[in-house]
Amino acid sequence: MVPPRSRQWPSLVLFFLDGDGTALPVPIVVPADDVPQDLEAEAAVVENVRWILSQVLGWLHPGASVVIMVTRAGAAEPDSDDLLWRKRLSEAAAGQGARVRLMCLATPGGLLPLAAG
Repeated sequence: MVPPRSRQWPSLVLFFLDGDGTALPVPIVVPADDVPQDLEAEAAVVENVRWILSQVLGWLHPGASVVIMVTRAGAAEPDSDDLLWRKRLSEAAAGQGARVRLMCLATPGGLLPLAAG
């Protein structure tokens, strides 16, 4: 859904799935561009993600989940910033009782899960 050429800018993409883990008939995809690279400035982005999760997952039926994709330029190797994004976004999702099906890193060089460490 996010071609490699579009993965060269920092962004977050949220894909929402129904209770069976399948894409919704009308996909709900929320891109968030202009994600700050300064992690000190990312608190507002995390709060916006928290709000989006509460609104969309509250509207969907029980068991719905989200896939969170972090995009940026560079190699498909998680760095310390990627791992901090994973931590902060996981905390935001948990604070909303949201089920995260997958959190992944997407770069022009590839796509890989950001597994809990």
